[in-house]
Amino acid sequence: MPPTRKMFMRMSEEHAAALQWLVGEGRYESVQEAVAEAVTRLLESEAGPDWASVAKPREEGIDASSLMGADGAAGMDEAVRKAVSEYFRSRMGPVV
Repeated sequence: MPPTRKMFMRMSEEHAAALQWLVGEGRYESVQEAVAEAVTRLLESEAGPDWASVAKPREEGIDASSLMGADGAAGMDEAVRKAVSEYFRSRMGPVV
């Protein structure tokens, strides 16, 4: 397994409940798996299928703030939130 980094994010109760629902339905083994897939899809749609080849950190380290753009951490947080929301809507279908 490639090296991983633990990250934390805030999300609405609605998103957290939707994640649990997807796990409960058996669509994912865990909430972590669902979020990881949503992030991968965000990267593929925003940066293209070769996103991993351009996003590798340099050996001497990388300043994370340089990756976040003008909005900083709030912009990254919002991008993840938006990607997860859109992904859930596509997986859950119409809400009754």
